[in-house]
Amino acid sequence: MGKWEAIFRQCTFYGQIKLSMKEYKVETLIYYSKLTFDKYHIVNSSNKEIQEKLNDYAKDGWRLVSTDASNFGAAMYIYLYFEK
Repeated sequence: MGKWEAIFRQCTFYGQIKLSMKEYKVETLIYYSKLTFDKYHIVNSSNKEIQEKLNDYAKDGWRLVSTDASNFGAAMYIYLYFEK
């Protein structure tokens, strides 16, 4: 038995802690650029869809914990990271 395990066993809450494994999920959304003078056209067109995804996941008990975005060629990839 290690030093910290011996100390932990002396605590009044020893054995009462139940650690549950969290579930994680990644949602990837892809948007393609088009020829336009509006440089924010992807942002403007994607807001509604992203909000719908957030609402759907929230109904099922998922929580948004992080986001990320990258681009490749004419496509923009948006990653939504959820945990439950």
